[in-house]
Amino acid sequence: MLLHLKRDVSQENSRFLVYDIKGDHRYTVYGKNLNKFERMYICDDEKTLVKIVEISSPFDVLKSYRVIQGDESFRIIITNTRNMLSINFLGLSFKIKGDILNRRYEIIDIDGTLQAYVSDNFSKKYTDIDVRNEQRELFCLSIAICINTINISREFKMQNA
Repeated sequence: MLLHLKRDVSQENSRFLVYDIKGDHRYTVYGKNLNKFERMYICDDEKTLVKIVEISSPFDVLKSYRVIQGDESFRIIITNTRNMLSINFLGLSFKIKGDILNRRYEIIDIDGTLQAYVSDNFSKKYTDIDVRNEQRELFCLSIAICINTINISREFKMQNA
């Protein structure tokens, strides 16, 4: 399943819109800033499917998120070491392989199974997420959203919504 993730600043709480390959709307990502921390929600037309909560982190961690879908949850920890981004997961057996800075990376299960391939389509101003495991579609989408909240530059600043 190929998804297109596009930044959306049309409303105060809008963060991203997600479309399928046909251009049909699949999900909307809403967000709230709460005391310097972000809380985001992946919603379809009827309900909230995933909650993404930015959590407090030690100074060497750039960003840390807790992703909750139903009764499953995991943490994404994004660190900046020697001008390189490192992404680790707690509670999920995924790893990232590829070029995070240029947004061309694979989300792989620890057994080597490709879960999704993520790449930026700079000309169309969206991120392609080629999900290979539909059961983990929302988890893969959540990972791409968390990574996309970081303005990929040498300064590692948060994007302004």
